[in-house]
Amino acid sequence: DKRRIDSDLLVARHVMEDLIPRTIPALHGFDIAGVNEASFEVGGDYYEFIPLPEDRWGIVIADVVGKGIGAALLVSALRASMYALVGRELATRAVMRRANRFFYDSVEEGKYVTLFYAVLDVPSRRMIYVNAGHQPPIVLRSNGEIEGLSSGGFPLGMFKSPRYFEGVAALDIGDLFVLYTDGIVESSNAREDYYGRERFLKTLESARTESAEDICGRVMDDVRTFSFGSQDDRTLLILKAIEED
Repeated sequence: DKRRIDSDLLVARHVMEDLIPRTIPALHGFDIAGVNEASFEVGGDYYEFIPLPEDRWGIVIADVVGKGIGAALLVSALRASMYALVGRELATRAVMRRANRFFYDSVEEGKYVTLFYAVLDVPSRRMIYVNAGHQPPIVLRSNGEIEGLSSGGFPLGMFKSPRYFEGVAALDIGDLFVLYTDGIVESSNAREDYYGRERFLKTLESARTESAEDICGRVMDDVRTFSFGSQDDRTLLILKAIEED
């Protein structure tokens, strides 16, 4: 039984490794980096950059409930669904409604996924987004102001026909757009204290002048130093608006 379980986890890990992008697109006016660290068991973190017409990109970050090969297969199905819906040039809220119906109809009761989906217009640095129950991405402004992107609705698969609402955000030079999964802020130490949003924001602020890759490294190093034992998957994406050449 142990060999079978280990084999299933290995298969699930390979599936997830194939789903996570190996390269991140070079977008004019942005410095971008991302990192995904799997826990001892395989979880369901997933992110994606989807090319769209007219110099726009779909950005997805999601966390499927559960672990192991079941979660990996659900992420694979979700990825295929998102690609099909996004390719039809639907409004972001329509993408969420249809993705929710697909997930609700396709998986057993009690399974759901938190997902954030944004369409980024690269030249204007403006995005339209829907947050389906995911950890609110953060826009850390160059003047120190903090904005959480929470407009949206329920996680996918939780209800049959929920309503979803769009939000709008724009980035200026020096702003950080930070997407992450709960494995970062909910990492705990030996006293069972959470890493938490406040420490997360302080680490981001202290590293904000560095490259996106270095910011990712600083955050993940701090989370690993803080945490005790093997915990949930951790995914972090940083998009930094920079001066155009």
